[in-house]
Amino acid sequence: MTAISKIENIERSITFVLLGLLGAFVFVNVLGALSPLWAVWRYETAEETISHSRDLLEIASAIGPWFSFLFVVAAWHLGKVAKTPYGRWIVVVFGVFLSITFIGGLLFDIPFDSPVWSVFFGFQFVSLLVFLALVRKFLRDLRLT
Repeated sequence: MTAISKIENIERSITFVLLGLLGAFVFVNVLGALSPLWAVWRYETAEETISHSRDLLEIASAIGPWFSFLFVVAAWHLGKVAKTPYGRWIVVVFGVFLSITFIGGLLFDIPFDSPVWSVFFGFQFVSLLVFLALVRKFLRDLRLT
C-alpha cells in the first residue's frame, strides 16, 4: 500500500468518525433544541406542545445511536493503515466495541444516572482519544517512511 493511499484511508476514517459524531450527538442535540420551537409553532395548548416536543426528542434519541455504525467503517479504514494483520483486526474490533456501547445503551434503555451508563460513556470518550492517538501515530509513521 502506498503512502498516498494510506493517507486517503486516514482521511476517510476521519470523515466517517466526524459523520458518526454528527449523527450520534449533534443530530439529537439539534432536534432537542428545535423540537420545542416546532411544537410551539404547530400546537396551541401547553400540554400538546410539551408532549409532542418530548416525542420528537425521543424519536431523535432512538435514531442517533444507529449512526455509530459509521465508527465501524472508520475503524475499518484506519485498520487498513496498520502494518500487521493483527493490528488491523485490533483497530476494527475496537470500532465494533464502540458501536456496541452506543447500540447497547439504546437497546437496554440504560438510565443516565446509572454507573453502567457512566462506564459506556467513559469508554466512548476514551475510544475517541485512542482514535486520535492512532491517527497521529499512523501519520507520524508515514512521515518517517
